[in-house]
Amino acid sequence: MNKAVPYKGNNDFRADARRHQSEFREKVLAVDFDASDGRAKYGNLLPKEAAIKGLIFYEGYRNHIMQVTVNRYGIIKGTARYTNLLRSYYMKK
Repeated sequence: MNKAVPYKGNNDFRADARRHQSEFREKVLAVDFDASDGRAKYGNLLPKEAAIKGLIFYEGYRNHIMQVTVNRYGIIKGTARYTNLLRSYYMKK
């Protein structure tokens, strides 16, 4: 797997969160990031294929969330809404 690099603009809280999400992506979800995407090198972005599968959502509710999402928005295209494990509105600290 590709190795994520720290993002220098993060404060300690965000750096810890980014590192945790990168480790979660690698160890639990067992997916790599797309090294060709410059934004992905920090490790918290899922590849498009993983996003389309809904891996950003908790496994226990994933099927339900995916169905609701498809019903509301149509096909899931793997956009930032589904790839970024550190969606900014969760990171207000």
